[in-house]
Amino acid sequence: IQELKAAVKGEVIIRGDAPEEVYRAAIDRWNKAWIQEAALIVFCETDEDVAASLKYVQKWDLEMTISAGRHSHYGASSTTGLVIDLRKMRKVEIDLESKTVIAQGGCVAADIEQPLEEKGYVAVFGAINDTGIGGLTLGGGTGYLTGQYGM
Repeated sequence: IQELKAAVKGEVIIRGDAPEEVYRAAIDRWNKAWIQEAALIVFCETDEDVAASLKYVQKWDLEMTISAGRHSHYGASSTTGLVIDLRKMRKVEIDLESKTVIAQGGCVAADIEQPLEEKGYVAVFGAINDTGIGGLTLGGGTGYLTGQYGM
């Protein structure tokens, strides 16, 4: 575990090592029925943190999942192994000329919707603004305007 801690900038929470309230906050999610007792949670801050976490998972053959909005209805963002938590990776770039948005994996819908709205645009995905964009993208993430404008 020291190897992982040395390889990442972000915080590493270890079950049984961290204070109980810190650990519980780290594994908490929207759907309480799917909370699993993760052994490790890595709060990645950079792409390199994600890469180092994946290498660690491969080296030690750990079960893992990626988490951001933690809004999965069926617990896809929860595991008993290692959680790669992207919540600290929420940078958004908006290019009005090409009408594109580049967002880091920890973004929730509001991270994209608010700056778009300030520029006179709207996002068509999702109906709940604290849902992670990774889950929205992979899970269909239809919103109020999807029928009119598509995804």
